[in-house]
Amino acid sequence: MMSKSHRNVTARGANKQNKVGNTSSDVRREFQLARSALRTFVKRIVTTGSLSSNGTGYVPITTLASSNSVTALGDFSAVAGIYSNYRVKAIKLTANPFVPNYTGMTYVSPLIVLLPFRSGLLPTTFAGFVESSEAKYCTGYKGAMFSTSSKDYPDAKLWNPTNAVIAAADSFGIAVMGQNGTAGSINTYVWFYVVEYLVEFSIEN
Repeated sequence: MMSKSHRNVTARGANKQNKVGNTSSDVRREFQLARSALRTFVKRIVTTGSLSSNGTGYVPITTLASSNSVTALGDFSAVAGIYSNYRVKAIKLTANPFVPNYTGMTYVSPLIVLLPFRSGLLPTTFAGFVESSEAKYCTGYKGAMFSTSSKDYPDAKLWNPTNAVIAAADSFGIAVMGQNGTAGSINTYVWFYVVEYLVEFSIEN
């Protein structure tokens, strides 16, 4: 018959083995989690453009930046081949005025309204732009800065394959509209601008 002291030693040995076994299991799980974790990289992608009126002092509804257009940019393509997925975290617009040299006439800049949008949805009228609580009013005489992010747009935070364009329903960006400027072809250009996209890329280990 096994003595009481021998049984105690055996039990302690079994507990010790279980403890070691459980520790090893925890370590294995941590390594598995590490292997399945995402590696991410955030890149600033920049593009430029110009905003113009139609010659009658009117700036039609124009999308200056959209998260679903970033895949067309060269800096995106340079990184996309390395990573599996991406999402746009923020967009920033910096506009500089185009100052025309007028002779014998008075230049009146259109009233320019900047507006963030989501899901590809925008007002269809100037009144709709002006009435938005998120609108920013500007003129062609001065520069402007405007930004928007995916923070308040849950669908914009979804990951997308790097070989696919973000669906319009998940997109966000910056649009503009303007009117009441001086008519005439010399009133064509209003702004030259820079758009910065903050893009996060990911790859599974």
